[in-house]
Parts: sequence; C-alpha cells; structure tokens
Amino acid sequence: AVVSTQSTGEHLQSINPEIALQYQERLVEVFNVRNTEVETDLLTTLISKVAEEWPPYSGKLAAGVEIPCSPGSEPGYLGELRNKLLHYLEVLVNYKAEQILRRIPHEIPLYHERAILYCRLGPGDYEKSLALYCHVIKDQEKAEEFCRKYHQNDDRIFYKLLKMYQSPPSLEVLGFDRFKVDEPRADMDAAIEVRVKHFRMIDKQEALALLPPETRLADVNRLFCAILKDTTRNKRQNQMLKSLHLFNNLQVKSQMMSLQSDQFIVEAQDNCCVCNKKVGEAAIAFYPDRRIVHYGCMTQGDPQPPRTD
Repeated sequence: AVVSTQSTGEHLQSINPEIALQYQERLVEVFNVRNTEVETDLLTTLISKVAEEWPPYSGKLAAGVEIPCSPGSEPGYLGELRNKLLHYLEVLVNYKAEQILRRIPHEIPLYHERAILYCRLGPGDYEKSLALYCHVIKDQEKAEEFCRKYHQNDDRIFYKLLKMYQSPPSLEVLGFDRFKVDEPRADMDAAIEVRVKHFRMIDKQEALALLPPETRLADVNRLFCAILKDTTRNKRQNQMLKSLHLFNNLQVKSQMMSLQSDQFIVEAQDNCCVCNKKVGEAAIAFYPDRRIVHYGCMTQGDPQPPRTD
C-alpha cells in the first residue's frame, strides 16, 4: 500500500514533533516535493514550534534580561526556528496562506510573518501588510520594498502607502483589534517622504489633494522641487534623443546621397558574372566591387570572390 506524506507526517508528529519537522524539511529541500499539502504542513509545524519556544523568550524580554532583536535572530532554538519560518514563507508558493494565518496565536507577535501571509492572499489584503509594516513593525524601508515588489499587481499601491501614513484605518477596520498593538497614528513626516521619493508612482493631483492645510511650506517646497527637477531632467533627455535622431537621420541621408551619386555605364554586350551570358535588356544588379549580375542569377550564389583591386 502507498502511504501518503501527510499520514507519515501525522504519525511522526504524534511520536516526536522534532522528527516530523526534519522529515517535512527533507521532503522540501532534498526531494523537492513542493505541493500544497507538504508546504502547509511544514509551515504549520514551524509555527507550532515557534509558539512553544516563545513564552520563555517573552518572559526574559519582560524582565529585561533579553533585548528585542530582529526576527529570526532571537537567541537559541527560537531564532533558528523563526528564521526557517520566514525563509519558507518567502520562497514557497503552494501553501494555503489562510490556513497558516489561522494557526498563528494572536498573543505571539509574529507580525513579519503575518505581513508576508496577508500579501499572499492577494491585492485585497495588501492594506493589512502595509499597516503592519508602517504602524506595527514601523519599518518604512520594508513598506517601500513591499510596494516596489507588488506594484505590478496593484498600480495604486504607493498611493495606498501614502494614505496609510497620512490617514491610517483603525485596528478594528483592519481586523487587528485582537493584537496587542497601539492604535495607528498619522505620520505626516513619513507621508511627505513617500510623496517626495515616489511621486512618479503616485498621481500628482491625488497626492496634492491629500495635503492637509497645516502642511509646512518647506515640505511643499521639497515636493515641488523634486517634481520640477524630474521634469527638467526628462526634458533634457528628450532633447538629447531628438538631437541623436536628427544626427542619425542626417547620416542616413548623406549615405543615400553618396550611393545615389555612384553611377557607371552598363552595355547590352556586358556579361553576367554568374552565368557569363550577355545581360541584354534583362533586369540586372551589381555587387559592391561593380560586377554585373542578372537579377535572377543573384539567388544562384556568387561563385567568384569579389575583386579587391
């Protein structure tokens, strides 16, 4: 009888979860088994292991024994597990994101993992990923990287980033009311930064319409300077391209005039260089070395090399 990978994994899970994790990793890494069942099981096991290792680490954080660190670099086995979890969430493509999200305990702050999973659900949940990067993780660079990565799927994603900083939705609207995080607050400095850095990706009229009346004049000046500088640069590039096209056009015309001025006399008694028959009144052509050939003979090849004298 054929035993499925799922039943094998479940059996190993009941005996020793650590062995089950090693088995699932080997399926993916060594045997390159990439399907929904295997990938979802691997990620579910990793989340369960991280949840087991989290409470001692959380207690040390609360006591001041440990200091917060970047995800995946936590001390001991927890850091190793979380680093694997983040890696597989990024590289695997067949797992069920909804199922994985349901397995993450709300009391454990795996917000980087949630941000990855929300974006896997599709453009409709990009706002949740942005909210996590902007107001929970508080990493503007990550938020901008996310927008660059998914701009092909949602051409208004930079505008959404701007709105997320300027007028963020509430935790309840985002569905984050069960998380132990502060209510999002507007960050006008970050909003201005997004306008200045990514104005090409945002409709300028929409970006300007969102500016509140209390916006500092210096910030407005930064935005207009960036737009004008870009416009000037584009104008210069277009002028250079126009000059290059004009120069190329003049070169082509000069070559054409040179070729058209090259004339020589062909008489009916002249012979074709391919068939050696007189050209008569037939259609003819000539090679660069001025040898005459019947137009119909050109397809038969050029048996004699061109003269160089």
